[in-house]
Amino acid sequence: MKARFAMLALAAITFSHAGIAAKIVKWTDEAGQVHYGSAPPPGAAKQGTQTLNDRGMVIETKLGQAQATEQAEQKKVEAARLRAEEKQAAEDQRIIDSYASEDDLVRAYEQNVELIEQQVVTTQADLVNRQSSLDKLVARAADMERTGKPVNEQLKQMIASERTQIDRQKEYMTGKIASKAAAKTQFDQNVQRYRDVLKRDAARQAGTAPR
Repeated sequence: MKARFAMLALAAITFSHAGIAAKIVKWTDEAGQVHYGSAPPPGAAKQGTQTLNDRGMVIETKLGQAQATEQAEQKKVEAARLRAEEKQAAEDQRIIDSYASEDDLVRAYEQNVELIEQQVVTTQADLVNRQSSLDKLVARAADMERTGKPVNEQLKQMIASERTQIDRQKEYMTGKIASKAAAKTQFDQNVQRYRDVLKRDAARQAGTAPR
């Protein structure tokens, strides 16, 4: 170690000019060997360089390509983490501001589920009516075909329209059933977050919140 600093001191004196100490550049080659000099070779930029003063102290660091890429990725990961934390904090605050108590949260969930169930029941009733209407239209078309009469275009369009509406209503009902399941999942998460936030806030007020 003493020998190295002696070499650095000697290099600083050698490269000094007009009383101003020259700066020494340190770099590591691809084989892992450390080098010192007044200017690194072109390939050294890939590995990164450090500029030292005449006392052997680092006064400037230039990252290599791999280091710069890694650092950029780390910044992206950290930024994503901070955004996620901010989003969660905003959601926590929204839950606390929206519900004065856990009972209010439960009531809101039950009202939402009740509305969904009413929509499903209404859709089911409409489906029954539309299926009945479609059956009558199809029967009429079948009667016309049995008697050798061509099925007119208007009847064909009515049958096609009813089938389209039935398919849409089925999709709508399927979506509502899925939304009911999603509402239950979201409710469970909200209840847990609500309890966690209240517990955390209570701990902070008591001065025992975890760091």
